[in-house]
Amino acid sequence: MYLPSFSDSHTHIREAVNYVAHLPEMQAIGLNKIALVALSIRPWGFSGGENWDILYVKQHAESVPVYTFGSLTYEYFLPVCPYEKQAELLLNMGFDGMKFIEMKPTYRRRLGFGLNHPKYDKMFAYLEKVQAPVVLHACDPDEYWTNPEYFKNMVERGAFYGDGSLPTKAEMNREVFDILDKYPNLNVVLAHFFFLSNDIDEAVRVMEKYPGVKFDLTPGSEMYRGFSKNIEAWREFFVKYRHRILYGTDNNESNSSRFQLHEFVGTALTHDHSEYMTPFLKTPVRGLALDEETVHTIAVENFDRYFGRKPKPINETVLREVQEYIREYTSKYPAYTDYARVYAQTYLDKMNRV
Repeated sequence: MYLPSFSDSHTHIREAVNYVAHLPEMQAIGLNKIALVALSIRPWGFSGGENWDILYVKQHAESVPVYTFGSLTYEYFLPVCPYEKQAELLLNMGFDGMKFIEMKPTYRRRLGFGLNHPKYDKMFAYLEKVQAPVVLHACDPDEYWTNPEYFKNMVERGAFYGDGSLPTKAEMNREVFDILDKYPNLNVVLAHFFFLSNDIDEAVRVMEKYPGVKFDLTPGSEMYRGFSKNIEAWREFFVKYRHRILYGTDNNESNSSRFQLHEFVGTALTHDHSEYMTPFLKTPVRGLALDEETVHTIAVENFDRYFGRKPKPINETVLREVQEYIREYTSKYPAYTDYARVYAQTYLDKMNRV
């Protein structure tokens, strides 16, 4: 079912103008507020270009308040800008928080190190100090390490993680805990329920040991199968920790199933414990049968609790300072390839659209 009211804490972008255009459709089915997260690393390389696309959406969206979560830039003209400075610039520019995809295993493989590396220490210390919300994708479902057949129809190469080229899932989780141990007051949302729907004991341990941690409900369809296997215990978990679970869909404006995704997540929260079918799974799942107060807390209130009641305004002065920094930096390095210069100009063009 569609929830009567919801705020989506986790969405993505494909094209800025189209994203703005699709927001009234989402508002019509109950959307109050929306968070748009940038990806720093795309399959074709390292980039911070989505930052400017989502800032465009914040500037031009009128129907729904848009919260923006920036990402780090690793290539071409900003590698010399320390990560803590990048985070400070983005937040001062008007981003509401930070998004990290670096701990998704395919991207961690490309980086060669985890976010617990000392080079990120000053950045996380700064984010903890200012209590900026952080959305962190860490790990992936268990099957990605254990079942190579799971990927036989996938286009993305290197998706199977159990070939020895990556740390184990337990080791990657340990990297996340390293961060949380160093920065226990970090305002962090672990996306996709930290892929723990098959391990309720570990989910309880994380919640109890790390009071700054929240989970979001962005599918991972395996999450809802996992809940169904132990539905009564998970219902108790959701009620107990309802103030630390956020509604989210992983949607984007080009997704033809974007309405069904909202229905999928909403139905999982509200349907009774009997089995039902969804468009996204081949096997039936069971609903959590949560009470109205708990659903409202998860779907509406927690967004404001952790992201703020209003999105931050764009700071035009800082935005122009960053533009000038990029322009000056690229002009100092004649060894840049033509592609890098074109990329840098594209980056600036996106910023100028804001």
